Amino acid sequence: MPKSETLQGLERALQVIQFLELNPISSLHEIHVATRISKSSLLRILHTLERSGLVSRRLVDGRYRVSGNLTHMARKRDRVAEAAAPVFDRLCRKISWPSDLLVPAGDHMEVRETSRTHSPLVFHLNHVGRHLGWLETGVGRAYLAFCSDKERPAEHSGTAAEIWQT
Repeated sequence: MPKSETLQGLERALQVIQFLELNPISSLHEIHVATRISKSSLLRILHTLERSGLVSRRLVDGRYRVSGNLTHMARKRDRVAEAAAPVFDRLCRKISWPSDLLVPAGDHMEVRETSRTHSPLVFHLNHVGRHLGWLETGVGRAYLAFCSDKERPAEHSGTAAEIWQT
């Protein structure tokens, strides 16, 4: 059987996707070091994968991640962050005010996306991944006030009025 030719560009793109699946949030430099693909080629590969909906970039720091379109195993929180990023970007460009996306994550709220890096009004730029107590933020308090009793953590059970008075 004759040796069949392979598509080197496709092999390199698959190498990038495999790396991102094992290292979900990665910088261009980290992908370059791991794959040994030149940065200029990596940028073209990542741009192509991004346009195809297979890879996305975090707004906050430009790191790459596998898109929720690629695998059903992608975390729901990351898919929500993917959807929020372009909206946050447009909004921040329009009004300069930053936006943060917080999602419930067990016993706390977690910052999953932010447009702080695009706003001239903010000093603390990157806090994606930061954990905040339910009652430390207006978002957490609003979520507790309006989520179903089943979703509300036991330590925060009570009526909406009781939660807001805390």
